[in-house]
Amino acid sequence: MVEINIIIHIYLGISSFIVGMIVILLGMIVKGRFSFMKTNKKYFKTHKIVAYIFSILILTSFFFGFFSLIIEGQDVLQSIHGVFGLILVIIVMLQVIPSMLIKNRIKIKGIHRYLGYILSMILTIQFIIGIIQAISHFTE
Repeated sequence: MVEINIIIHIYLGISSFIVGMIVILLGMIVKGRFSFMKTNKKYFKTHKIVAYIFSILILTSFFFGFFSLIIEGQDVLQSIHGVFGLILVIIVMLQVIPSMLIKNRIKIKGIHRYLGYILSMILTIQFIIGIIQAISHFTE
């Protein structure tokens, strides 16, 4: 049972990393960070939809990892991977929930952008740590 949860956690983690990078790239396109691309409203709508998918992936990945550790009798905050996972969930919620509730996005634009940058860095670190832990887990 634990092995299945870990495998699902790994697949969801890889998927969330890929989708997260797509969300960040779409956000950069929307803000005109790439001078060779024309921005339009379809990129914003796509960024929003893919961000919701990313949020669902992050949450389900966290909960599969969380329940795997609970079943094994470990604490989530024992490892740096668990701590970063919890931080990712909090940042994702800080990104998505205000974006869904606040109509005048000008108020949150700066915070949203910087949280996105922080999210990309932590997501990349978390992905690397997760791959290293997965390799060590399955080679033992």
